[in-house]
Amino acid sequence: MTGTNPARPEQAETEEDRLVAQAQVGSAEAFGALYSRYLPLVYRFVLTRVRDERLAEDITASVFMRAWDSIGKHRGQELRFRPWIFRIARNAIIDHFRSNHPAARLPDADCAPSPETQADVDAAQVWAALQQLDEEAQTLLILRFFLGCSHAEVAAILGKSEGACRMIQLRALRAMALALGKEGDK
Repeated sequence: MTGTNPARPEQAETEEDRLVAQAQVGSAEAFGALYSRYLPLVYRFVLTRVRDERLAEDITASVFMRAWDSIGKHRGQELRFRPWIFRIARNAIIDHFRSNHPAARLPDADCAPSPETQADVDAAQVWAALQQLDEEAQTLLILRFFLGCSHAEVAAILGKSEGACRMIQLRALRAMALALGKEGDK
C-alpha cells in the first residue's frame, strides 16, 4: 500500500503546507492563520534582538507585510514556512539597523533587559555574554535556545549548512563560557 500515513509527524506540516498554498493564491484567511500561528514567535525573536517593545512591534509588522507581499514566491519544498518567516525577520532586523545606524552593531549589553524582567544576576550575565557575540552567533543561539528551532531550521534561516551552524554554535557557547568565567573571577 503506497498511501500516506495520517498519523505521521508531518501532519502538522501538511496543514501548514495547505495554508501556505491557499495564501499563495490570495487567501487572506489562510495567511491570517499563519500570522496567528507565528506572530508570537516572530515578535519574541525580534524583541530579543532589538530590546524595545515598540520597535519590535513595528519590525514584526513589517515582517508579515514582507511575507504577504512575497508569499507567492515562497517555495515550500526548498524552505519550510517557519525558517522562511524567521529569515525574513532576521533580514528586517538587519535592514533596520543598517538604515538607522549604518555604523552601529545590533544592540549591545547596555540594552539588556531591565532588572524587573531579570530572574536573577546570572541571567543578566548570560545576556551580557550573549551580546559580546557577533550578530550571526547571537541569532543562532536565540533561535536554538530561546525559540527552540531545530538545527535544520537554523541552517535554513541563516543560509548555511547544518554542520556550519553546529560549529558556529559550539564556538559561540565556548565564547560565552569564557566570558562568564571571566565575569565570575571579578
